[in-house]
Amino acid sequence: MTIRRILLGFCLFATANLPASAQTVEDAIQAALRYSPQIAIGEADTEAAKADQFGALGELLPSVSATITAGEERWRSDELERLRAEDGVTYSLEFSQPVFQGGSAYFGLKDARASTQAQRLLERENRQTVAESAAIAHAALFLDREIVSHRTRSLDLLMQQVTVTDSRREAGAESLIAVSQARSRMEQERAELVRAEASRSVSEANYTRQTGEVPGAVMVPDTKRIDDEMISLADAIAQALQSNPGLLARDDLVSAARHGRNSARGRLAPTLSLDGQYNAYELDSSAMTPGVRQEANEFQLVARLRVPIFQQGQNYSGLKSARARLARENAARRDARLAVEEAVTANWKTLESAAAAISAAEAAVDASEIVVEGQQAEYSAGRTGIQDVLDGQRDLVFARITLSQAEFDYRRARYGLLALVDQLAPAEG
Repeated sequence: MTIRRILLGFCLFATANLPASAQTVEDAIQAALRYSPQIAIGEADTEAAKADQFGALGELLPSVSATITAGEERWRSDELERLRAEDGVTYSLEFSQPVFQGGSAYFGLKDARASTQAQRLLERENRQTVAESAAIAHAALFLDREIVSHRTRSLDLLMQQVTVTDSRREAGAESLIAVSQARSRMEQERAELVRAEASRSVSEANYTRQTGEVPGAVMVPDTKRIDDEMISLADAIAQALQSNPGLLARDDLVSAARHGRNSARGRLAPTLSLDGQYNAYELDSSAMTPGVRQEANEFQLVARLRVPIFQQGQNYSGLKSARARLARENAARRDARLAVEEAVTANWKTLESAAAAISAAEAAVDASEIVVEGQQAEYSAGRTGIQDVLDGQRDLVFARITLSQAEFDYRRARYGLLALVDQLAPAEG
């Protein structure tokens, strides 16, 4: 069993008793869901959709307005006296109750309700996207830290090799060329270590950006396998088509567009409303009876039928726009379905190739460790050259990095699949 497997087993055993600074992928996801501005944006969009729905409901409710008018003889010119024979205060209360609107308000409300439901689903999709970004950031940081560790171990090994080579050179058992080769390989590895540390710094900055937290000293690797959630590509596609929030939102957006088209049709139909008005007067004077105070009250209730004949083309253009919206949403739904199927397939194939790469890389690491140990012993005994030892050490670090990269590819593809089936981010509440 390799040292890597021993360390991995220790990590799994100690997960339940992690130090406070240890961070799992679940910790990263929870932190991102609390911190990410995208979550606040999605919530605000949902609230705006709710407000639009309430506004659509108001189209079915009565409208009531009150007016107070005050007039005084000194506030107008003498020329207007014949036009305004009354001074004083007028109180007016008006209301209008829609009775029939051709279905425009009814379908407008259904449009708004479907749009609100779609926005809720888009908010769920947004949570999955944020969770996926945080999970990948966690995996990428763990990968870069592992690469730094591999490079550091390789550099230590090369430094030891340089010491051995120098000793053999002083004893006359090695050439200057062999010493130079060992030192050259050591400096190359040192440069690779610097690059690995720079990449790690970038990953740390990305982790902080995604989660709002400084990465801890201990990053716990995610060792879960997709077998626990899905059993085949067909199963993964079926789950995605059934539960992907973005795809479900497209269904609601199509329904909303269909209701919007019906609402636009309703604007071409006659409307019927019940209108009422009540007026109360407190008159100070009259042109007909100067100086005499008069009081009057009046009201009326009428049924008003309006037939739209020509509205500057707005109703017809609105209907054409609504039809185009419906066609667009239908096309967008088909495109979203194809995109989801493509993403699921790509992630599943990446999982399969990464799983195979992990098995091959584990075997390569085991073999390379044995080769390096044997070559070092052979070199100390003078039975092999320095180039063979250096090549063996290089192959070992490449095998370790390949294994770490394959595990990262597996995690990233798994996170993508779980996000597509609405399972990566925990449910709200």
